[in-house]
Amino acid sequence: MTADKPKGLIDIAGRPLLAHVFDRALEAGADALIVVIGYEGDRSSTMFDDAYASAPVSYVHQRERSGLAHAVLQTEPHVDGTFFVVNGDYVFGTSLQPVVAAVDHENINGVIAL
Repeated sequence: MTADKPKGLIDIAGRPLLAHVFDRALEAGADALIVVIGYEGDRSSTMFDDAYASAPVSYVHQRERSGLAHAVLQTEPHVDGTFFVVNGDYVFGTSLQPVVAAVDHENINGVIAL
């Protein structure tokens, strides 16, 4: 399924997987989206341009495949304050709001949802 396109562009229920991920992020309160692109990344940026459902979308190129932590590090110049990381090739059957709400507690510095 990914021989000719990035995983985030695979059609799921008539829409690219990444559109479903964007929807869940926006439902959880995201006000901007940053997409780390690599393999065939230009295809993602042309599909979504610079906005999705009125939220700005920025693209950061990960030039070398060095894992998820490296991908997140590439976003540092574009992030100020609280943020959450959502893999663009995951399907979420439920809201991400509880994950975001958990970060609002004073003594929590990070949350990982599995």
